[in-house]
This record gives sequence, structure tokens and C-alpha cells, in this order.
Amino acid sequence: GAPRARGRGLHDACRASAVAVVRLLGTLRFHPHLAVLVNTLARCMVRLQPFVIMYATMLLAMAAIGMVLFGHSLPAFASVAAALESTFLVSIGELQPRFDSMAATEPVLGPLYATALIVITGFVMLNVLLSLIMDIFMQVSSHKLRCARAMHARAPSLAAVPRCTRRRATVGSPCPQW
Repeated sequence: GAPRARGRGLHDACRASAVAVVRLLGTLRFHPHLAVLVNTLARCMVRLQPFVIMYATMLLAMAAIGMVLFGHSLPAFASVAAALESTFLVSIGELQPRFDSMAATEPVLGPLYATALIVITGFVMLNVLLSLIMDIFMQVSSHKLRCARAMHARAPSLAAVPRCTRRRATVGSPCPQW
């Protein structure tokens, strides 16, 4: 009925927004600096797939550990979906509302679990993500630099272009008439 149709409209709007963003990024390639950014994002998609799989696996494992530790007493870890949501929220910094309840349930393992989750996701995984993006950015930047140098090498030398003088150029000369 109506909720299903509204959900379908939301999905269509999300798809249309995604297509609009991709088209916008495609049109930004005309500017050299924006082209580097767009090419970096395009090349990142291939290299980030294994990272996303590794991140999802790590998040699922930490959610399973959270279910074992806290599932019996905390509703935030009672089901797989709730544990995944709580684990993800803690990994992006929404720690405070959950930390007190985890520490009250498991005084030693609660803070240890939260610290391990933040260290693994916040420091290790974020640094891996940044290093992947920076590596690709450096490859794209060096490629653009090589292309610019090659174009400069193929361009005619400025010394070969005749100079205009203050006197009137003769007919047929490459200099404009003064």
C-alpha cells in the first residue's frame, strides 16, 4: 500500500541523487585540480572494495563479541541488528550513552571492549583508509604531472616564436599590426 509506495519513491530519489552526483563529478573533469580529485575517487572504488569487506568483517566480529558480552542485559546488543548498529555507532564516536551501560554490565571487559573497538576502527582502519586514498592520490597526481610535462615538451619552444617589435609589422608576418 501507501508505505510501500513511499519507500519506493525514497529509493528512486536516492538513485536519482546518486546518478546526479556521478554526472556532476564527470563534468568537473575539465578543471585540472578537480580532475585529480575525480580521478582519485574513481580509482579508489576498485581498491576500496577489499577494505570495505575487511571493515564489515571486523564490524561483524566486534558485534558478535558485543552480543556475547552484553546481549543478556543490554537491549543495544540483544540482537544482531542492534549489536551491529551499536558497534558502528561506537566506532564513529557515539560512545558515551553506551559506555556507561557497558561498564556497569561488565566492569572490566566493557571498557576494554570499547577501547579495543575505538582503537581498531578509529585508528587502525581509518589510517588504512587514508593510506589507500593518499596512495591513489599520489599516483593520479604524478600521472597528471607526467602528462603536463609531456605536453610541455611537445609544445613549440617560446624562443621559436618571432617577437613583435614596436615598429609596424610587415604584411604576412606572424605579429599583429600595431
